[in-house]
Amino acid sequence: MKATVTRTLEIELTVEDVAAWFAGVDDETQAQFFIEVAKHAASWKAHGGYQWYSVGRHLRTCECSTEAARELIRTIHSGVET
Repeated sequence: MKATVTRTLEIELTVEDVAAWFAGVDDETQAQFFIEVAKHAASWKAHGGYQWYSVGRHLRTCECSTEAARELIRTIHSGVET
């Protein structure tokens, strides 16, 4: 006889944890990550669609931002332009 057990495991992740994971995976996995983000971001349109602008504004004006973070966003943007 087989039995199925369902478990739920909650793990607290910080932004630093997620960033370290992202930096450590290959380009295929990183691309898949952005594909999944885009799926979730589609719902932002229902709420005004300004989230990307908000992130950009935050990186431009917040004390927590760094030039390296702003440059990364510029590089990603230029890499996906057609």
